[in-house]
Amino acid sequence: SRLILPVLLLAVAAPAQEVKLDYDPDADFTKYKTFGWSLAQEPAKNPANHIRITRAVEANLTAHGVTKATDGAPDLYLTYLGKVGEKVKVTGKSAGSYWEPTNLRTTVDVGKVKAGTLILEMADAHTKDVVWRGVSTTVGIRPDYMEEEINAAVKKLLADSPPKKPSEAPPEPPKP
Repeated sequence: SRLILPVLLLAVAAPAQEVKLDYDPDADFTKYKTFGWSLAQEPAKNPANHIRITRAVEANLTAHGVTKATDGAPDLYLTYLGKVGEKVKVTGKSAGSYWEPTNLRTTVDVGKVKAGTLILEMADAHTKDVVWRGVSTTVGIRPDYMEEEINAAVKKLLADSPPKKPSEAPPEPPKP
């Protein structure tokens, strides 16, 4: 039972992460072989986080077969926006007694937690149109685990890249 407790604590301490993706369904993602960072890209306020974000994005795109352009113009230009702020977190719990059902107590805790948002965009280098956009929001981030959290956010953002066209997507299972 001693081994179970630390595992449960880790599960409770994990930050909540939400990812939203949007892309141009008419874009031919098979033609994008190289990427580069937009010249308009401003680094994150924290220079270490700028390096963490760019490294994570580059590593994940390379793992998906899209390489960083070393000479000439890339097929995709990348930009990101990363920020950390505070959100209000509300938790409630009720407690009562089996012997006195009318003795129900509800408590509500209101507090602030750190929340991070990472927005990543990919624009077609020739048309300048944004063809893919991902937003990752993580609530409950910890500054001492920033690198791990950035890596997890980028990995989740780029998990299904490049996106499949509706005709290439696997068919939905039949409904019973």
